[in-house]
Amino acid sequence: MNHCVNKRGSGQGPCRPNPGSPLGRKGFTLIEILVAIFLFSLIMATLYTSFNTVFSSVAPLEKSSESYAMAKNAFSIMTADLMAAYISLPPYWKKPDFDEAEPDRHLLKGEMMTLATEPFHRLRFSTMNHISFNEVRGKGVSEIVYYVTQNPEGGFVLRRFDQLYPHKEFEESGLDPVICESLRSFEVRYFDEEGEEQEVWDSESDTYGYATPASVFIRIAVGGNERDAIFETRVTLPLCRKKS
Repeated sequence: MNHCVNKRGSGQGPCRPNPGSPLGRKGFTLIEILVAIFLFSLIMATLYTSFNTVFSSVAPLEKSSESYAMAKNAFSIMTADLMAAYISLPPYWKKPDFDEAEPDRHLLKGEMMTLATEPFHRLRFSTMNHISFNEVRGKGVSEIVYYVTQNPEGGFVLRRFDQLYPHKEFEESGLDPVICESLRSFEVRYFDEEGEEQEVWDSESDTYGYATPASVFIRIAVGGNERDAIFETRVTLPLCRKKS
């Protein structure tokens, strides 16, 4: 119980707290309640904006991570294919002439192609690194073609054609496995024995002396304009057919 000095005497007795003091208030005023509601709403709006920003960025990050992992795996497959490249050598290989129309079935050919005004490379060669997809035959020399196609959303993907001999003539197909998505660029360069660089190559052409390159440079870029993930390397082929 609160005590105070009695003005009518010197004794002490109970007294009532001043209504204007904190001890005399029984609750919050309307203004205080409105201010509290406003501050609470402001804090919740700030938190919602922050969480919305975080969660909206999760999907792009996950997709970027998947594209990176896919490109890394595709890069490893390409490197293994080139390291196991199969090259026809004399005397089994013979220089083409007018009497021999059948080309070398193990030719190495690199060419340029354009999709939606974007330049991409295409690479064709033979390898011992056949990857079997539900085939009875799982080993042997197979023809590999790496090529780019455009998906319905407007992006680009890298496909891998792989078929054991004997095989039909190569044709682009939606059934060929996609080994890399969100493709920004696919570049291939070829180097002869002297180290001279070529943008395209054809081992069945007199322009290149019916030779195969000594090494091949590959470069894959995936992602967006500012966050491209780039993989590149130069692979020395196991064999090289000299110019003839």
